[in-house]
Amino acid sequence: MATISSRIYLILFISCILILALLNRLSQTTVVITIQSPSLNTFEQLHAKYSTEISCPCQKIAITYGRFLSMIASYHQVCSSAFITPIWTTSLYGYGTEVKVYLELDRPFLSKQYQILGMLCQASQSTVNNTLSTFNEITLVTSLLLSRASFKSQIEVIISQLIDSVPLDFRRTVSFTTEIIQSNIIPTAFNTDWFIKYGNDSNDYLLQFIPRMYTNGTCNCIISSTCQEPLRIGPTNVTLPGLVIACSPINGLRMSTLECLFSSSCVNTILSYLNYYTQLDGSPPSNFTLPTVLPFVITPLNNSIPSRFPRNTLIGTLIDELFIENWQNISSYENYFAACAPSLCRYEYVRRNNAFYVVTSLLALYGGLTVSLRLFVWNSICLYRWIKYSGQVNHKKVAPQMNKMTAQI
Repeated sequence: MATISSRIYLILFISCILILALLNRLSQTTVVITIQSPSLNTFEQLHAKYSTEISCPCQKIAITYGRFLSMIASYHQVCSSAFITPIWTTSLYGYGTEVKVYLELDRPFLSKQYQILGMLCQASQSTVNNTLSTFNEITLVTSLLLSRASFKSQIEVIISQLIDSVPLDFRRTVSFTTEIIQSNIIPTAFNTDWFIKYGNDSNDYLLQFIPRMYTNGTCNCIISSTCQEPLRIGPTNVTLPGLVIACSPINGLRMSTLECLFSSSCVNTILSYLNYYTQLDGSPPSNFTLPTVLPFVITPLNNSIPSRFPRNTLIGTLIDELFIENWQNISSYENYFAACAPSLCRYEYVRRNNAFYVVTSLLALYGGLTVSLRLFVWNSICLYRWIKYSGQVNHKKVAPQMNKMTAQI
């Protein structure tokens, strides 16, 4: 009986060991690893291997853009040229107290246009600088450290939103100011929108405002603010390409281009007529001493400088775009990582159990397994013997009773 129980025990033990070994070998274990105070290099190596499982909580979850991003705008060359300096605008307008009496009307208008152009260049730069100052204080909120790719993607969205929003705010301001001036119907000092006619005792008016007619008498500033004519600086046959007069200097500026300022011949034409003065009827001035024109050297805009604006682009378009040629951005993932300052990184991965793990697991189960199998085998054999013995006893009791019944019959 001992031999049988030993054999059964051995068979069951080997079977259990094989089954447990197979189950342990096929099963997988999730391993969680924590790295304290990881460096940037360590994080990037781990992220390359465990991109979806790794997480690094930031010690500082709100980081200002100025810590890791720098934005610089470069402007059209006209905003740094001599054409918006006082010496240029003053030379166009003329010198002396009597100049305005004899000066061709378009010259002071052109002078005012370039003054406004300079003011708008300064305003656009101030707008951009103020916007960037505010922008640098905006915070990027991230509870977990972003990967380099995610950081780059988020920076691209932030920059795109900034570039789109800055011109919109500036356009609203310029448009609002222009509409106020036009809606109030304030006459300009250049009689480009209204002529003032003075009355006398024989008239029934003291002042009469007569709208100036443009385009051969088909347009006036009452019905349209887009009336325009070529700007003249000398005789009627001398025009300047791309320059127009309109109801107001700002309107004339917006509908003009910078073509003349790129042309040496056009700039020289302006310079050659700085001493050109006439009376209002076009006749030469009488008893008028020509003012002294201050000597200065001015060069046209440089055609070789790359620009996203063609030479014939309306100045109004440049104004709407804040004269910005391009944006340069410098983003630093290293600075972002330093500001985030993750105290730890945690990642997990799933692995199949190796042979060492299987062996150690079986050794841990060995004691309990042997005891359990011995009890099971011993009890099973005892139960089997008891059942077998009970069956034999019952069979012996039934047989004599059957014999007695047969004899009686």
